[in-house]
Amino acid sequence: MKIALTTIIFFSLIVLVISCSSPDTATTKKDPISFSAQLGGWYAVDTTASFIQIRVTLKNNTADTQAYVNMLCSWRDCYTTNDENNFYLLRDSLCFLNAPAIYKIPPMKSSTDFLTIKTTIPFKDWDKASFRIGFNLIMQDTARKLFSYADELRAMKNITWSDSLALKEFDHFSK
Repeated sequence: MKIALTTIIFFSLIVLVISCSSPDTATTKKDPISFSAQLGGWYAVDTTASFIQIRVTLKNNTADTQAYVNMLCSWRDCYTTNDENNFYLLRDSLCFLNAPAIYKIPPMKSSTDFLTIKTTIPFKDWDKASFRIGFNLIMQDTARKLFSYADELRAMKNITWSDSLALKEFDHFSK
């Protein structure tokens, strides 16, 4: 009876260990925060430029709160495009207090913002046009002072890129 109980406990522990380890565990440790971008709406002011709304999301893939550093006022400066000649990211110009700040994302939650991109690509060429959004992701190091991140934020050396966003996805091509 004692051997049977020991065997049951042993196999129960093995099943528990196997069920708790998943393929996502390696990804979670490798990429605690993932970045994505989605096309929103678009509008044209005149025939020379169009403006595209982009929804950007940072997702915490871990069971712990993740903290990253960005600017308090000019937070859009941490975003870029892979083709700034054709897809220019509009940034805020009015700022009364700008400094590095800590942003936190709770476990398995996400943070979403909206960006506006200006493009001068003519509508007739949108079916061939695509671009990517990048985010300068700098994770917080609690041993560092907050203002020590300023140069790193300006350098844009930790860019995480979205998948490609194709302008042909807008409805006006299907009509």
